[in-house]
Amino acid sequence: MHLEYRRMYRLIARTAARQDRQYSHFLERLDHADQQHQEVVALHTKFLRTITKELQVPTPALAEVGTRSAVPSPAESAVREVEQLRRITGPQEEEDCNCN
Repeated sequence: MHLEYRRMYRLIARTAARQDRQYSHFLERLDHADQQHQEVVALHTKFLRTITKELQVPTPALAEVGTRSAVPSPAESAVREVEQLRRITGPQEEEDCNCN
């Protein structure tokens, strides 16, 4: 009887150790995935800022009104689309999600 208890105890201890290792591995994978997600969000935010800066076109001067330069360029159209998308989706930079 005493030997059976020792075997049961060892089996339980091994099972608990294995589950602890699996749980630790799971937490490491979760941390890695969270880090990757934060990097993607940061890159996306940086991309939006960069594209907005690069596509900014100065407004035409009064002397240019009625000339060819008064016609909206593709860059101006892209800036308008980015601004419209930002209005629809809301400010992305200020969001701070503490999802635990």
